[in-house]
Amino acid sequence: MSGVIASRLGNQTSTLVKSFTTRADRLKGRCEFQALFKRASGDEWLVAARKFFDAQEGLAVGIDGSMDYDERLEMILFYVCATAYKCPIRFDGKSINVGVKAAERDSRFTASAAIPLWLDDTSYTLNPLTSTDVEFEFKQALDRIPYAIMTLGELSLALKTISQEGVKVLFLDRPLSGTFGPAARDLRLLLRIGTSALTEIETQEGRVSMLDLSLASVLGPGTLYVPARPPYLLYRAIQTLIQRGELTKSELARELKIGDEELHRLVKKLNEMNEHYNQQLLEKCDLTSISLKPEVKDYWARTKAVAEAVRRRVFESDEHPLQLDEDKWLTVLDINAVNIFLIYELLHQTQKKRVLVIGVTKDTVASDFTRSVIPYAISQNILESGEAPLIRNDKAFLTVLTSVNEEFIETPWRTLSYDICFTTLVKSGEQRAPLRAARKIVFREKFLVKSYFQLKTFATDNRARSPVFVYDRFYHPAFDETFCKPLNVLSRDKVIQIEPYVEDGGVNPLDNLILVILSQSDNPEVLEAIGHNQLLYLADKAVKAEVNLMRAMLRGIADLHLGTLTRKHRYFYIAKGFRGARSEIEESRKRAARVGGLEA
Repeated sequence: MSGVIASRLGNQTSTLVKSFTTRADRLKGRCEFQALFKRASGDEWLVAARKFFDAQEGLAVGIDGSMDYDERLEMILFYVCATAYKCPIRFDGKSINVGVKAAERDSRFTASAAIPLWLDDTSYTLNPLTSTDVEFEFKQALDRIPYAIMTLGELSLALKTISQEGVKVLFLDRPLSGTFGPAARDLRLLLRIGTSALTEIETQEGRVSMLDLSLASVLGPGTLYVPARPPYLLYRAIQTLIQRGELTKSELARELKIGDEELHRLVKKLNEMNEHYNQQLLEKCDLTSISLKPEVKDYWARTKAVAEAVRRRVFESDEHPLQLDEDKWLTVLDINAVNIFLIYELLHQTQKKRVLVIGVTKDTVASDFTRSVIPYAISQNILESGEAPLIRNDKAFLTVLTSVNEEFIETPWRTLSYDICFTTLVKSGEQRAPLRAARKIVFREKFLVKSYFQLKTFATDNRARSPVFVYDRFYHPAFDETFCKPLNVLSRDKVIQIEPYVEDGGVNPLDNLILVILSQSDNPEVLEAIGHNQLLYLADKAVKAEVNLMRAMLRGIADLHLGTLTRKHRYFYIAKGFRGARSEIEESRKRAARVGGLEA
């Protein structure tokens, strides 16, 4: 039987290998794809370097986090740690040097927490709408708690880091876009539920309201670009009223560039939102004018204050990080809401302090480059129309493409950078618009920018290269605005106009600066750090060791307290579970038998 199965497996594997080889062979000689790649061969990057590096020497910092958990006496112990490594970065006006060989850990930049939860209480902290009793799914859901807190630690550390003098470049071992997306879904779910433990936390700015959380979810600090199109139009109108004060309806329509019919729907939604949040939004909305209540403008101060209160509670307080009261808990949705606000604040602070934030992703299953960027490039005549890639995974496609075309795609390279809104688009197949929303809604443009990169080629074989990675960054108007142009796309079967960033005409100095910095930040002496980032590699090793140390030490502390409880009340089988208790008894019996044998 096993011989038959082995034969079948061999045939099936051979078929798949031939299929993949055919796909790879069809990418060889595809010179037209060269238009999608950028190299830092010129000096365009100097323009961006002079803006970010106003002094000759600064610091580059890399931040990473790790997590784990234990189960003891029906109790879950979560361990979380985030830390940072730093190194000097020098710019003399003509060249940049990243001193990764002088990298060191900065003890000021560490955030760690150990959080105990009774297994029964985890239901309070998980999403109440998706909690499950299935063991496998429950364990997956449990991972969301330490992951959300680990993200909180990394983002808190990022904000603390950029407040230090001299920090010029901040590497995060996570994608900004990949962090924002899932957390934003949790925040939207929290707003749909309509209640949050965040509103129970007292701050110096007062308590945050659900209206504050709703406004902060889209407007952030108030400086973010908000498109004047559904579903963002309502928030763009509120942003305009906050900035301009009372406006007549006609003035608001002119500001938003909308017609009478759309204005009528907008006013209706404003009134509905005002009613939903107990008349907290509108001061006035009559036949002619609209204005907001005065306290609305302070929504971000209250939101930022509650985010800081949660950060302190988790990483600095002796109180239980998640339990506010006997029946009031911070949930994963609350923590991820705070993570969204921290990302917005990180954007605000880094642009103000001129710090370059680069999120680096090692592993990705994304396909937006092949399914939306390449069709866009074909529609805009950036790429000659031809056969579409048969390999859908972006990382696999770019790895194979560059390997079989090593003669004209040299390292270090990066793809043209593009707006993260392309992750929500796919090829439409219709003449009136080249792309359509993958899930009805197109994500906002001018927020995050993404690019793939590859840094090293092996000296002995041009086809052997370091892995393809992804970086993303915040949108910077000073460098990116000139690359934004109108694009018609389909959303809910209607043609709408968006204005995404795509580096399709020339070279963006900022992205070439990032490629120059990345190409000097890896460590070719360590196999797993080739083509990646030395600071993030060191931070990764440090936090994993830290979590293992925490686990070994804190498990003993927990067992000390729990052991007293079990001996006092005889909760033996609750403490260890039947399998655990049986295993210990069997091991004791074996030890006794061995000792008895030796004595005999």
